[in-house]
Amino acid sequence: MRPRGAIIAGVAVLAAAVFHVWTGLRVAELGYQRSRAIELGQRLEAQRQGLLDELASLERIAFIEEEAARRLGLHPPSAGQVVDLRPKQLASSSLRGAP
Repeated sequence: MRPRGAIIAGVAVLAAAVFHVWTGLRVAELGYQRSRAIELGQRLEAQRQGLLDELASLERIAFIEEEAARRLGLHPPSAGQVVDLRPKQLASSSLRGAP
């Protein structure tokens, strides 16, 4: 084999080896990134579920009533405090459940 051919063959083998090592490193790096993304997704899903649970508890009418009383001093109206200002026909139909 001529020296020029040996050099070309050596460069080709070296290039193939470098490419092989580079692809291996790249695959390992992508594997780590994938693992981190999965972990982040699991943490975000747990956080989302916690926020949904918190939202459900905040929307409970009992919680709202308790907070209104505690923070604002509000209480349910006593008899006679609520006055219906709708026309009598509309007010009586809404008492029967009609729209």
